[in-house]
Amino acid sequence: MSQLRNASKRLLLDVTIASSVDDQTGIQRVVRNICQESQYAAKELGCVCVPVVCHGPHLVAVGFDGRRRWDERLFSSLVNGWMSAQYRIAKSAATFKSGADQTYLKFLSRLRKLFLPKTPLRWLSNQYYRLTGQQIKFDDDDILVLLDASWNLPVAELLSSAKQSGANIATVIYDLIPVNYPQFHHESLRRIFVNWLNIVIERSDFFVGISETVSKELAAYASQQNDHLNSKSFGHFRLGADFLNDKCELENQTQSNRDEAAYHSIADKLCKGQNQLRDFYLAVGTLEPRKNHSLLLDAFDRHWNQYPGSQLLIAGKVGWMCDELIDRINNHPQLGTSLFLLEDATDVELSWLYRNGRALIFPSIVEGFGLPIVEALQNGLPVIASDTPIHREVGGEHCTYFDLSSAKNLSTVLSDVETSRLDLITPDNYQTSGWRESCLELLTKIVSHFDRPEETQKDQSANMDERKQRNAA
Repeated sequence: MSQLRNASKRLLLDVTIASSVDDQTGIQRVVRNICQESQYAAKELGCVCVPVVCHGPHLVAVGFDGRRRWDERLFSSLVNGWMSAQYRIAKSAATFKSGADQTYLKFLSRLRKLFLPKTPLRWLSNQYYRLTGQQIKFDDDDILVLLDASWNLPVAELLSSAKQSGANIATVIYDLIPVNYPQFHHESLRRIFVNWLNIVIERSDFFVGISETVSKELAAYASQQNDHLNSKSFGHFRLGADFLNDKCELENQTQSNRDEAAYHSIADKLCKGQNQLRDFYLAVGTLEPRKNHSLLLDAFDRHWNQYPGSQLLIAGKVGWMCDELIDRINNHPQLGTSLFLLEDATDVELSWLYRNGRALIFPSIVEGFGLPIVEALQNGLPVIASDTPIHREVGGEHCTYFDLSSAKNLSTVLSDVETSRLDLITPDNYQTSGWRESCLELLTKIVSHFDRPEETQKDQSANMDERKQRNAA
């Protein structure tokens, strides 16, 4: 690929949240893989990529593994662990007296403000990074790429600093679920997300969705909030489907050794060596309402009445608004024999599950992309997915789809598979992007947008000036 104009461009990739947690799922998975492959993309594009974390309006460089130094991660883990413990204490207090949880949390907040005020702590942190030479200053040709879950950051301050320095801003959008499906999130998160979304729509220059569906939804929403944006302000790219960590961790082992190690690790976690996984159906995704695990269990309860030997393995960490679901799984009569929950699957284990399952079942109500679909297809595993527009975009003709209106529709598909009335689609010829291609596509679209002819840039600036004049009037 020929190098684009303005080879001096520097892309600052925000990895703030992913750098401080060890999660290998969802957004953090995307951020780490894009970050890891950005070195290759930078060489292809003739630009410079720098993974960064946000400290207020300042940025600090980190490594291409998308992680902070070990001491910072340790401190962050200790703080997060302490806070989680306090929330559990507060939740327990509420069972004895109504409102006790809020009283306890307010007390902790006041205690923290008294002994650990944020302003001097932030000043000390900024001085440390400045003196150690890790702090990055914006240049007027920089592109700040909001790649991570930046709604958890004081993003207004950061974007103002970038704009004042003449930098451009590109934002990656994963979905608009808190806006379009507020029932799947706590109200506090929904408010934070909507506020963040309105800020980035106002101040970003370019948006890249992780699917065409997300890009169109964002364009429709943005048109109601900010009319200086046009169709050229939005793009989309396709996520990768390979397992970079799997390659790195096991590159010196044979495939048979990898499989044997992965199987024994999974069996030890799930079965303690007492039962064997065999011809299992696989479900991958965080346990949260929109992933629709309740419908999945309803369908399998019907299915187990006829086929008690069928196995279902759910791989996903425990998320939010899922207490009833967890209780249902933990107390299910099939747990440990035909039903299994794997909360902490590694890339190595997940790769083995995709290559040895009977089919992936993906009953999600709404997604930004549906990464497990392409991961399964890439590994040759048939997919049974809910019939939604995004799943059709991602899976195309390579998946078997079912209607979400009732669990019976899914159980009917499973019964038809068991009786050979339905042959699942085998994705023998399925081709998709790896993370290297995905990263290159993303960064190419970002750099190309800001390499457009000056006339186009002037048109956009004129639209923005006109809008400001109307607001002033």
